Amino acid sequence: MSKQLKIKSGFILKNIAGDYIVVPSGKNIVDFKIMLTLNETGAWLWEQMEQGIETDTLTENFAEKYNITLSDAKNDIADFILQLNGRNLLE
Repeated sequence: MSKQLKIKSGFILKNIAGDYIVVPSGKNIVDFKIMLTLNETGAWLWEQMEQGIETDTLTENFAEKYNITLSDAKNDIADFILQLNGRNLLE
């Protein structure tokens, strides 16, 4: 069963001199204690999740974009989701 993934509002991905950094905006500035830096792959996943996307669709798109198996894509996405959940960045 596919689950909807969506980044919480109030967080913006910025490309600063080739580094992808998640920065808080609005009321999140006060509560945001950990800076999050992403690589290009993480930034791509973040961008897919900003507007909301089903896990199955994200997995298929990720596997196709990076030419990997669906199993590897699923595992990589699961790891990424754990990191985002640990920072309370998902709705």
